[in-house]
Amino acid sequence: MKPGQSITADTYCAQIDKLRHNLPTMVRRRGPIILQDNARPHAAKKTVAKFRELGYEVLEHPPYSPDLVPTDFHLFKHLSSFLNGRIFKTPDDAKTAFKKFINSRNPEFYNRGIKKLNNTSPLSWDTKKSICLGSALGLHFLHTIGTAPIIHGDVKCANILLDKHLEPKLGDFGLSRDGQVELDASDKSPMIASHIKGTLAYLPPEFTRSKILTTKLDVYSFGVVLLEVATGQRAYSDNREPHGLVNFVAKRYNELRRRSNFEEELFKELSDKRVPITKDEAAIFKKLLHLGSQASVEDRLKRPSFSEIVVALQEL
Repeated sequence: MKPGQSITADTYCAQIDKLRHNLPTMVRRRGPIILQDNARPHAAKKTVAKFRELGYEVLEHPPYSPDLVPTDFHLFKHLSSFLNGRIFKTPDDAKTAFKKFINSRNPEFYNRGIKKLNNTSPLSWDTKKSICLGSALGLHFLHTIGTAPIIHGDVKCANILLDKHLEPKLGDFGLSRDGQVELDASDKSPMIASHIKGTLAYLPPEFTRSKILTTKLDVYSFGVVLLEVATGQRAYSDNREPHGLVNFVAKRYNELRRRSNFEEELFKELSDKRVPITKDEAAIFKKLLHLGSQASVEDRLKRPSFSEIVVALQEL
């Protein structure tokens, strides 16, 4: 394939399927292999260079439009638990342990598809809650992993991947970068991002207007995800007024709260209509809607932290 050459979705998916089929053999013969995602190649250059510096093979990704990405990804499900708590003195030690882990897997390990949250069939309310809690825990970990938080930068349903047990995994870290904890930020000296380009419907107003980058960017994006999970609606729709889900929910909530049968109308109007809801499950819907609304308020200083979101979801 020539540099810059474009391909169709069918050709792209056929190439990826071929790679999936050959991946177990390739890994066993040649060691760990990284497949480059070139949707944002400028953001991947340093990462790719580092992988190659450590001796990993990086496969060039065929050119494609981001909306043609297949719906499943082959992730190493148990790798995080395998590496958890282990300390490697040198890159070679890490590479040896990683190769040993790869070689210990049954070939079937590489053939389990991962679905995106926004491509699943309707989920029960308990499952919705569990997925949101697991995702919140992952983002809380990123924000507290070191002295400077890692900001994902593109939290959305399409980047929350579910394994066959419906356990969530955060995907697409092409936009992630070290950031600033909101508690340490001030209006006079906020961190300004010059190159992050997330998905517009999930980005907070302070970022779209002024490129202000703090942990509350991920909080806002996750708030939109919570609203999507609660309502079963997309983050943006041309067939809805307002088009953005955050503004739509806020508008309908304020209109419905004036009615005497507010709770009943709220469930009827805004809950995910694909999933039956009982009185007990209504508490889950209400909490997801409330947390989503809190997390996506315009004033970033009024948004909760992920530790607060985790506690609220654990209380359900």
